[in-house]
Amino acid sequence: MKVSVIIVNYNTIRHLVPCLNSIYSQTRNIDFEVIVVDNNSQDESVKVLEESFTTIHLIRSEKNLGFGSANNVGANQAKGKYLLFLNPDTLLENNALKCFYDWMETYNQKEDYGAIGPFLLDENRVFVTPFDRLPRMTTLIRNEFSFITNWLHKKEKIEIFEKDVEHICGAAIFLPKRLFETLGGFDPQFFLYYEETDLLYRIQKKGLKVRKITTPEIIHLEGKSFQENNAKRILLEDSKFKYFRKHYRGWKVSVFKYIYLMLRILKSINRKYSLSDNIRYFSSIFKA
Repeated sequence: MKVSVIIVNYNTIRHLVPCLNSIYSQTRNIDFEVIVVDNNSQDESVKVLEESFTTIHLIRSEKNLGFGSANNVGANQAKGKYLLFLNPDTLLENNALKCFYDWMETYNQKEDYGAIGPFLLDENRVFVTPFDRLPRMTTLIRNEFSFITNWLHKKEKIEIFEKDVEHICGAAIFLPKRLFETLGGFDPQFFLYYEETDLLYRIQKKGLKVRKITTPEIIHLEGKSFQENNAKRILLEDSKFKYFRKHYRGWKVSVFKYIYLMLRILKSINRKYSLSDNIRYFSSIFKA
């Protein structure tokens, strides 16, 4: 088996069906399997998958394990030499699995690459603005006042060329299964958010490179697979501080936390949420 595609599903069947259809319609000339880990979905996900996609390996969890842990479950049963962790809100526009596999087989013999990813497209087939660097506390603080910079950045033309990067989007990450096992998989302390960031950090700490390649064409319907709510805002902040506590010295994280909290409050309370929701949100940052 050359490639195992692992997809975590949680109430996203309306996106997962076209994702799976795109995999089977676009992939050829390579031995692959598709593993779907269902995180105890409450919609009709399991019924639809069992009736319409009999060739996939469906793993049903009795509870929501979170994104990283569910991917670990899928990886444990994967038979492929390589793993492709793929979000359910993605669509393959070409033979991406073969592109990933051929690139890694060709170039990883010459240089030590730990993971590769694509330049993702949005639903209009426009390249998504990339975030190629691992997060740093200083950049996150600066980003609190970066609405003008971000607006200008979105107007910039994205140059598409193969390059080494620090970070690739977790919507599509391709890496050797043996390396994933050596690293111990995704850290289960990250229920959602920052799990792929932590994995990429650890890959590079081993002296391995991360690269974006141009040949796979994948659309990412970013954010379509779940809706933001206050609980997920809180979970994002929790994962963010778990990441920095894990990889930075304690006193730096403490200083960052209070500066970040003050900037968030000064920047204004998000009007999308109630006062009680915002109090819980800011309290979560304070307690992190």
